[in-house]
Parts: sequence; structure tokens; C-alpha cells
Amino acid sequence: MHVILISKDMFPARDLKAYGNTKNHTPVIDNLVKTGTLFTDCISPCPSSAMTYSCIWVGKQPYDLLPKDLNGTSKEHNSESIFSRFAESGVKSHVIWDKYWTSKGRHHLLPIYDQDTQFHNLDIYNEIGIHRLGASAKRRVFDSGVTEPLVQIVQAIKGIQRKESNSFTWLHCPHILAGYNSIGSDIEYFDRIIGEILNYFDRDQVFVLSDHGHMDFQSGEVLYGKSMHQNVLHVPLISPVLNCGNKIIDEPFSSVRLPELILERKVVIDPYIFSINQLPNQPNRTLAIRKGRYKYLYLKKYKAEALFDLDFDPLEQRNLLLQEVYSRAKKRSIALDQAFQYETWDAAEEAYISLKAQRKSVWQDPNVWENSFGLCKNLIRDGLWASFRDRFFPPHKYNGRWDSDAVSQFFHF
Repeated sequence: MHVILISKDMFPARDLKAYGNTKNHTPVIDNLVKTGTLFTDCISPCPSSAMTYSCIWVGKQPYDLLPKDLNGTSKEHNSESIFSRFAESGVKSHVIWDKYWTSKGRHHLLPIYDQDTQFHNLDIYNEIGIHRLGASAKRRVFDSGVTEPLVQIVQAIKGIQRKESNSFTWLHCPHILAGYNSIGSDIEYFDRIIGEILNYFDRDQVFVLSDHGHMDFQSGEVLYGKSMHQNVLHVPLISPVLNCGNKIIDEPFSSVRLPELILERKVVIDPYIFSINQLPNQPNRTLAIRKGRYKYLYLKKYKAEALFDLDFDPLEQRNLLLQEVYSRAKKRSIALDQAFQYETWDAAEEAYISLKAQRKSVWQDPNVWENSFGLCKNLIRDGLWASFRDRFFPPHKYNGRWDSDAVSQFFHF
């Protein structure tokens, strides 16, 4: 038995035909959808890779993440991880990814792997400006001596299957594959990679996922990191046909339930889906909670809240907790319920009460020393002036609807 999970970094669901895309040509992935099960509303636990996989591989909810979960050493391993569970059944785990993850991100040091997990560090990424300041935008073209990622990946898979009779392989492709130079330019090549991989695996052992998406200029932002927008959290998930026979799973599904899906072919639907962007001691920590069509946000820095109806407002532009909104054209505030017609205020209030109760039950706020340490790290990373401005001159906050602490739709991080 050879099982594989194929993932791509910073790959939003909206880039695939199955989720409404009409531009990208991905026939292999489209066929995986036809022959498998599509999760239409899969939600990532975090908008960054290390935090996401620290949750997914051990089935941990993101609000339980602590600094030690991201500062492990290669001698520490989580006995509850999917890798350890495979090892218990005699299956060897392999991780194929780009060497950037070990040379820069040091993801291999996260304490989420079995001690016998084997890492294959390939030279397949194109490090450009989105990775670090000053990185060259020039493509690492194949004719300049870079072996095609497809060739390197296939060689690694062949080597694994020659060596192992049973294996679990996680193939994680980088933000941008070598040979390409912009976000999204390599999606059709990624589809080719999957097509070649299918020559070595049975269809009922192939899963496709992403860790997170990106903003794509929504709200004026390009990438991700601190944002909790659906553009970042909504990710593709395609599995083999499940034992229940379902071809489509429409309910909101958290990717922290991936171990049950892969190991047991079991779909676990949680009543609440949690996502979080930073650790407890960090000042920009934001908690997102999904329940059906409603999405709730709590922003630590401002002690403020937001509520969105994603069916009514998929772009998350109307915070239903606000009683007034400011019109830049009129230069005055107007009542929110006069600004647009909304028919389900009672349902929104019920959702808000339920979601706020969930936030209170899971929210962690560490002591003053730990918060001060997190603020110092933020000052170093974001710069003194930007951090001072955001900390002491926050955007407008209002006494919101239903006794909430609502934040303006113009809030920034």
C-alpha cells in the first residue's frame, strides 16, 4: 500500500475549476474531482504553513498551539501524529518538499514527525520577492542547470517505492516552483506533476490539499500571514471516494480532521471551525470561528469583534455587528441597517451569541511578561513606527449591535 498526500503552498481553492475558476487549465485535478470526493468548504486552521501543519498532523485545534509547538528539535516527536500512527501499523513515512523549508523555514524541526520519518529535500522552488526582501525575480529556468521539479519529484517517488512495500508520502510543493516567477504561474505545471504521480499510486490512495491561500488584492493585501479572510483560509481538498459514497461534502470542514480522513476514511464535521493566525503572546492574534454561513472574528489587539454572513457577503465587507458605518464620500456615518437590505438579523444575532460563547471558552490570554515578549518580537519584525501606530492609534471601534465591541470595516493589522 502506498498512500500520498499532495499539497501546494499558498494555493487557494478559488484557483481550481471545481471551485469556480475559469482561467486555469487543470485537467488532472478536474478528473480527481470526478473520481473522488470534493470538499467544497475546507477551512485551514492557520494562515501560515508551520502553524497549519503543526495542527493538521497531530489533529490539534489552533487555539491550543503554544510557542513550544513551533520551537521543537529533531529529537522531539509527537506520538499522536499521523506519522507515528502510520509507523505503528508498519508504514514508513516520507516527506518530499523543497530545500527552502529546511534551509530557511526549518520546518523539519517541528515536533510533529515520527523519529523514522525520512525527508527528501529537493531543489524545486523559485525564491523571489515574496520570500525575502531583495530576492531576485529572475526565473530559475530549466536550461540554466535547474533540473525540472517534475523529474526530481518522480525520482524521489520511485526511490521510495523501490525501498518500501508500504509507505505514506507527503509531497509539499512550494509557493512557486522552479521555472516560474509569479503567484499562480505554476498551477498548470503543478497539475502536470500530479498527472505523472498518478502513474505510481492507486486513485483510492491519493489526496490533494493546500495549507492556505492568499489575499489576491482583497482589502488591498496581496499575500497572507496575519489575514483571516476566506481568501486565505478556504483551501482545496480532494480525497478518494469515501466509504459513505459521498462525492461532495458541502459542510464547513476543518483540515485538522485530515488524519481521520486519511487513516480511517472518516469525515468528521465539527459544529464550530476554528482558525487562528498567531500564538497567544503575539499582539496581532486573531481568532476566527465558523458556524454554517456565519464567521466570527475576535481581534486581540483591539479587543474587538466582527461577524460576517458569508452567503450574503462572501467578500467580508459588511461587519454585521456595526450599528453605524462611515461613508468617505459623504464624510459622515450612516446606520448600517439603512446602508443595505438584510433579511435575517434574528439568525445573525443567534449565531453571534453562540460564536461569542465559543470564543470565551477557548480564548487564551497569557500573562503580562509573555505578552510583552510577543510585543517586542512584533516591534523588531514590523518596525518601531508601524507597531507604535497600530498599538496606540487603532482604527475606529464602536459600541456595536447586541452589546458587542465592533471594529470598523477599515481596520488594519
